[in-house]
Amino acid sequence: MVITPTAESTAGNVFNAGAAVYQFAENPTMVNATRVAVQGIAAAVSFIPVAGWGISLGIGIADAVWGDKFYNWIDKH
Repeated sequence: MVITPTAESTAGNVFNAGAAVYQFAENPTMVNATRVAVQGIAAAVSFIPVAGWGISLGIGIADAVWGDKFYNWIDKH
């Protein structure tokens, strides 16, 4: 069995999306809904042929670096 970047990216996205959905179920706020949307987008783009895993990885890195600022902005507006 060969683990490709797409499979690895998709597995990470499924885990993160599951965590976001759990947070939303526990506390249904706009911020948690936005987290679910961001994770859904990251999971969806991982299926783009050739470059999808890289785009998905970029979304994940951006979420890790700037996510708190973005989600705080969502919470305030």
